[in-house]
Amino acid sequence: MRSQHSKIPLFTERCPAGFPSPAADYTESELDLNEYCIHRRHSTYFVRAIGNSMTDIGL
Repeated sequence: MRSQHSKIPLFTERCPAGFPSPAADYTESELDLNEYCIHRRHSTYFVRAIGNSMTDIGL
């Protein structure tokens, strides 16, 4: 069986702790998700989080 490769956009816009703005459609690069353990491929995305508000939960 052939493994399926998917690339998900990496949004480089600052995202305090929510979903990135749909208007921010510029992506800087792509990540090969096959290097990571993805349980729900269609609901997976990456953002760069900033600030300390989510530190206590491991972000």
